[in-house]
Amino acid sequence: MTVLPRRDWRNERRQKILAAAAELFGANPYDSVQMRDVAARAEVGKPTLYRYFPSKEELFLEVFKSGLDRLDSEVAAILKDRDQPGRSLERLLQAMLNALGGQVAALRMLTDDQSAVMRRWRNEFRRRRRPFVEAARTILEQGVATGEFRPIDLEAVPSMLIGIVRGGLIGTDRLPRERFAAAMIDLVMHALLARGQSAAAHAA
Repeated sequence: MTVLPRRDWRNERRQKILAAAAELFGANPYDSVQMRDVAARAEVGKPTLYRYFPSKEELFLEVFKSGLDRLDSEVAAILKDRDQPGRSLERLLQAMLNALGGQVAALRMLTDDQSAVMRRWRNEFRRRRRPFVEAARTILEQGVATGEFRPIDLEAVPSMLIGIVRGGLIGTDRLPRERFAAAMIDLVMHALLARGQSAAAHAA
Protein backbone atom coordinates (compact mmCIF):
# COMPACT_ATOMS: atom_id res chain seq x y z
CA MET A 1 0.00 0.00 0.00
CA THR A 2 1.40 3.35 -1.04
CA VAL A 3 1.28 6.03 1.60
CA LEU A 4 1.01 9.51 0.11
CA PRO A 5 2.93 12.29 1.84
CA ARG A 6 0.77 14.62 3.87
CA ARG A 7 0.28 18.05 2.41
CA ASP A 8 1.81 20.87 4.38
CA TRP A 9 -1.27 23.10 4.51
CA ARG A 10 0.40 25.61 6.79
CA ASN A 11 3.32 26.17 4.44
CA GLU A 12 1.04 26.30 1.40
CA ARG A 13 -1.09 28.97 3.06
CA ARG A 14 2.02 30.92 4.05
CA GLN A 15 3.29 30.86 0.49
CA LYS A 16 -0.11 31.97 -0.79
CA ILE A 17 -0.04 34.95 1.60
CA LEU A 18 3.50 35.86 0.53
CA ALA A 19 2.52 35.69 -3.15
CA ALA A 20 -0.50 37.93 -2.57
CA ALA A 21 1.58 40.41 -0.60
CA ALA A 22 4.28 40.45 -3.28
CA GLU A 23 1.69 41.36 -5.92
CA LEU A 24 0.30 44.22 -3.84
CA PHE A 25 3.65 45.62 -2.72
CA GLY A 26 4.96 45.35 -6.27
CA ALA A 27 2.18 47.54 -7.61
CA ASN A 28 1.56 50.02 -4.78
CA PRO A 29 3.48 52.22 -2.32
CA TYR A 30 4.16 50.57 1.02
CA ASP A 31 1.90 52.95 2.98
CA SER A 32 -1.10 52.26 0.76
CA VAL A 33 -1.06 48.47 1.18
CA GLN A 34 -3.28 47.37 4.06
CA MET A 35 -3.26 44.01 5.77
CA ARG A 36 -6.95 43.59 4.94
CA ASP A 37 -6.03 43.92 1.25
CA VAL A 38 -3.45 41.15 1.59
CA ALA A 39 -5.92 38.92 3.45
CA ALA A 40 -8.53 39.43 0.74
CA ARG A 41 -6.04 38.73 -2.07
CA ALA A 42 -4.81 35.58 -0.30
CA GLU A 43 -8.38 34.51 0.52
CA VAL A 44 -7.74 34.19 4.23
CA GLY A 45 -9.20 35.97 7.23
CA LYS A 46 -7.32 38.79 8.93
CA PRO A 47 -6.88 36.75 12.14
CA THR A 48 -5.27 33.99 10.07
CA LEU A 49 -3.01 36.50 8.35
CA TYR A 50 -1.86 37.90 11.68
CA ARG A 51 -1.09 34.41 12.99
CA TYR A 52 1.47 34.06 10.19
CA PHE A 53 2.73 37.65 10.11
CA PRO A 54 2.18 39.88 13.17
CA SER A 55 2.61 43.17 11.29
CA LYS A 56 2.78 44.65 7.80
CA GLU A 57 6.46 45.40 8.32
CA GLU A 58 7.24 41.76 9.10
CA LEU A 59 5.19 40.62 6.11
CA PHE A 60 6.96 43.03 3.79
CA LEU A 61 10.38 41.90 4.96
CA GLU A 62 9.43 38.24 4.59
CA VAL A 63 8.35 38.94 1.00
CA PHE A 64 11.78 40.50 0.44
CA LYS A 65 13.62 37.57 2.03
CA SER A 66 11.65 35.11 -0.09
CA GLY A 67 12.58 37.11 -3.18
CA LEU A 68 16.24 36.99 -2.20
CA ASP A 69 15.98 33.23 -1.67
CA ARG A 70 14.67 32.85 -5.22
CA LEU A 71 17.41 35.15 -6.47
CA ASP A 72 20.01 32.94 -4.77
CA SER A 73 18.66 29.98 -6.72
CA GLU A 74 18.64 31.92 -10.00
CA VAL A 75 22.21 33.09 -9.48
CA ALA A 76 23.35 29.51 -8.80
CA ALA A 77 21.62 28.36 -12.01
CA ILE A 78 23.23 31.16 -14.04
CA LEU A 79 26.71 30.21 -12.84
CA LYS A 80 26.04 26.50 -13.39
CA ASP A 81 24.87 27.03 -16.98
CA ARG A 82 28.19 28.66 -17.96
CA ASP A 83 26.75 30.68 -20.84
CA GLN A 84 28.92 33.20 -22.61
CA PRO A 85 29.87 35.87 -20.04
CA GLY A 86 27.79 38.57 -21.70
CA ARG A 87 24.67 36.44 -21.64
CA SER A 88 25.33 35.39 -18.04
CA LEU A 89 25.70 39.01 -16.96
CA GLU A 90 22.48 40.02 -18.70
CA ARG A 91 20.67 37.18 -16.91
CA LEU A 92 22.16 38.23 -13.56
CA LEU A 93 21.16 41.86 -13.97
CA GLN A 94 17.64 40.91 -15.08
CA ALA A 95 17.25 38.54 -12.13
CA MET A 96 18.28 41.28 -9.73
CA LEU A 97 15.93 43.76 -11.34
CA ASN A 98 13.07 41.29 -11.00
CA ALA A 99 13.89 40.58 -7.35
CA LEU A 100 14.29 44.20 -6.27
CA GLY A 101 11.87 45.99 -8.58
CA GLY A 102 8.67 45.50 -6.65
CA GLN A 103 10.33 46.14 -3.31
CA VAL A 104 11.91 49.39 -4.41
CA ALA A 105 8.63 50.54 -5.95
CA ALA A 106 6.90 50.02 -2.61
CA LEU A 107 9.61 51.85 -0.65
CA ARG A 108 10.15 54.74 -3.05
CA MET A 109 8.00 57.21 -1.14
CA LEU A 110 9.72 56.47 2.17
CA THR A 111 12.99 57.93 3.41
CA ASP A 112 15.61 56.66 5.84
CA ASP A 113 14.54 59.26 8.39
CA GLN A 114 10.87 58.33 8.15
CA SER A 115 10.79 54.60 8.10
CA ALA A 116 12.15 51.76 10.21
CA VAL A 117 11.12 49.34 7.48
CA MET A 118 13.42 51.12 5.02
CA ARG A 119 16.35 50.68 7.39
CA ARG A 120 15.56 47.02 7.97
CA TRP A 121 15.17 46.43 4.23
CA ARG A 122 18.52 48.08 3.55
CA ASN A 123 20.24 46.11 6.31
CA GLU A 124 18.81 42.82 5.04
CA PHE A 125 20.00 43.57 1.52
CA ARG A 126 23.47 44.47 2.77
CA ARG A 127 23.59 41.21 4.70
CA ARG A 128 22.59 39.16 1.65
CA ARG A 129 24.32 41.02 -1.19
CA ARG A 130 27.73 39.31 -1.05
CA PRO A 131 26.77 36.28 -3.21
CA PHE A 132 25.45 38.61 -5.91
CA VAL A 133 28.65 40.66 -5.89
CA GLU A 134 30.73 37.47 -6.08
CA ALA A 135 28.62 36.14 -8.95
CA ALA A 136 29.09 39.39 -10.86
CA ARG A 137 32.83 39.25 -10.22
CA THR A 138 33.03 35.65 -11.48
CA ILE A 139 31.18 36.49 -14.69
CA LEU A 140 33.22 39.64 -15.28
CA GLU A 141 36.47 37.75 -14.73
CA GLN A 142 35.39 35.19 -17.30
CA GLY A 143 34.47 37.92 -19.76
CA VAL A 144 37.80 39.67 -19.38
CA ALA A 145 39.70 36.37 -19.67
CA THR A 146 37.93 35.43 -22.91
CA GLY A 147 38.28 38.91 -24.38
CA GLU A 148 34.54 39.56 -24.51
CA PHE A 149 34.86 42.34 -21.90
CA ARG A 150 37.54 44.98 -21.80
CA PRO A 151 39.91 45.06 -18.80
CA ILE A 152 38.16 46.56 -15.77
CA ASP A 153 38.67 46.93 -12.03
CA LEU A 154 37.33 43.60 -10.83
CA GLU A 155 37.28 44.75 -7.21
CA ALA A 156 35.21 47.89 -7.80
CA VAL A 157 32.92 47.13 -10.74
CA PRO A 158 30.91 44.17 -9.30
CA SER A 159 29.68 46.28 -6.36
CA MET A 160 29.04 49.19 -8.71
CA LEU A 161 26.72 47.03 -10.82
CA ILE A 162 24.65 46.11 -7.75
CA GLY A 163 24.45 49.81 -6.86
CA ILE A 164 23.35 50.71 -10.39
CA VAL A 165 20.44 48.28 -10.14
CA ARG A 166 19.28 49.48 -6.73
CA GLY A 167 19.90 53.19 -7.31
CA GLY A 168 18.43 53.15 -10.79
CA LEU A 169 15.19 51.56 -9.60
CA ILE A 170 14.83 54.23 -6.94
CA GLY A 171 15.61 57.12 -9.30
CA THR A 172 13.47 56.18 -12.29
CA ASP A 173 10.01 56.04 -10.75
CA ARG A 174 8.29 57.46 -13.84
CA LEU A 175 9.63 54.86 -16.25
CA PRO A 176 8.06 51.43 -16.70
CA ARG A 177 10.30 48.86 -15.07
CA GLU A 178 10.77 46.95 -18.32
CA ARG A 179 11.97 50.09 -20.08
CA PHE A 180 14.45 50.86 -17.31
CA ALA A 181 15.73 47.27 -17.36
CA ALA A 182 16.32 47.32 -21.11
CA ALA A 183 18.10 50.69 -20.96
CA MET A 184 20.29 49.75 -18.00
CA ILE A 185 21.36 46.39 -19.44
CA ASP A 186 22.09 48.00 -22.81
CA LEU A 187 24.24 50.69 -21.16
CA VAL A 188 26.18 48.26 -18.97
CA MET A 189 26.85 45.80 -21.77
CA HIS A 190 28.10 48.47 -24.17
CA ALA A 191 30.34 49.89 -21.45
CA LEU A 192 31.93 46.48 -20.84
CA LEU A 193 32.38 45.19 -24.38
CA ALA A 194 35.97 44.92 -25.52
CA ARG A 195 37.09 46.99 -28.50
CA GLY A 196 36.03 45.27 -31.69
CA GLN A 197 33.02 43.65 -30.04
CA SER A 198 29.60 44.82 -31.20
CA ALA A 199 26.17 44.65 -29.65
CA ALA A 200 24.93 42.61 -32.58
CA ALA A 201 27.76 40.09 -32.25
CA HIS A 202 27.18 39.92 -28.51
CA ALA A 203 23.45 39.31 -28.92
CA ALA A 204 24.17 36.50 -31.35
